[in-house]
Amino acid sequence: MKVCVIGGGPAGLYTAASLLSRDVNVTLYEKEPELGGLYRYSLLPESRMSPFTKLLEHKNFSLKLNSKIDLEKLSGMEKEFDAFVIATGPGGPRKLAIPGADHCIGSLDIAKSWAGEEPKYTVGSKVLIVGMGDVSMDITKYLFGWAGPQFKFPKNALERVKEVRDVTITSRRNVLESSFSNHGLRSVLEIPRLGFSWSSPKDISCPDKDKTKDLEQKFTYLQKDDGKKDNINKWKERRLRLFQGVREGAKRLRLMFNTNIKSIERVGRQYKVKMEQGGIPIEEYFDTVISSVGFSRADPRSLGFTKPVYYVGWAKHPKGNAERAKEDAQDVVNKIVEMKKM
Repeated sequence: MKVCVIGGGPAGLYTAASLLSRDVNVTLYEKEPELGGLYRYSLLPESRMSPFTKLLEHKNFSLKLNSKIDLEKLSGMEKEFDAFVIATGPGGPRKLAIPGADHCIGSLDIAKSWAGEEPKYTVGSKVLIVGMGDVSMDITKYLFGWAGPQFKFPKNALERVKEVRDVTITSRRNVLESSFSNHGLRSVLEIPRLGFSWSSPKDISCPDKDKTKDLEQKFTYLQKDDGKKDNINKWKERRLRLFQGVREGAKRLRLMFNTNIKSIERVGRQYKVKMEQGGIPIEEYFDTVISSVGFSRADPRSLGFTKPVYYVGWAKHPKGNAERAKEDAQDVVNKIVEMKKM
């Protein structure tokens, strides 16, 4: 049996590794000159990718780098394979649907600078990050020039953020419903001499009743990233413990919950940002605004194949962590193996 995997990020690599362990021939296509996908722009240690190097030595594995597969090429490959797995990652960064959104620097552009690409921007002293997922936590660590002992930022990338003193991150949701993991925020709070404050107009211990189901779904994949396998109440306790009090520091991080950005306007060398927190209008000036509101879904158009086509990882749903990508991959592999038995 031959399977085509398109995309060499974590989801595609997990899928390929699992298929090979089940005696399936795999050809993996990756548009970039190296494997890793968006993982290359994370602040996780490179050692997390080392298990996948064994794939290159497997007799049933073929790797095609620098190979961008569009719909036309994919259609011409149907006769070569018994099944296709789309692991191309998300469709692209989401854009803020507000006046002045073009004034934002994209989160991916920020991340590329610490991955070795030449930065195309300079960040000012006072920064606003719109969106409060783990990508925002990684960006915050970069802006303050610290990501722990296992990761060192390139000198040219640090030069671009040397003026940063104050970072504000906004979330439309409350403390419990926001997308960051406990581990993600905890790692930020380890930054030396970092001041920390937060504001929320609602009781942070009580999410809206109609959000309870969303919170439970969020917990199912975040608990693994946090390294704790216990019930949702324990997870909530650990999260709320992160927000006990404020602290002073030479550099400052402020989290604003239940906050909607309304507009961004260039005024001189700064940006005037209008927002609402809990329905109360706020107007504040920033030197730099960064958009980190996630990614869109991959192209959902039907390929019209008679062969089975599966989507995994962020190509299927553009959120979650590597553990969720691994679970996605395993589900798809089980379906393919069942098909092989028929």
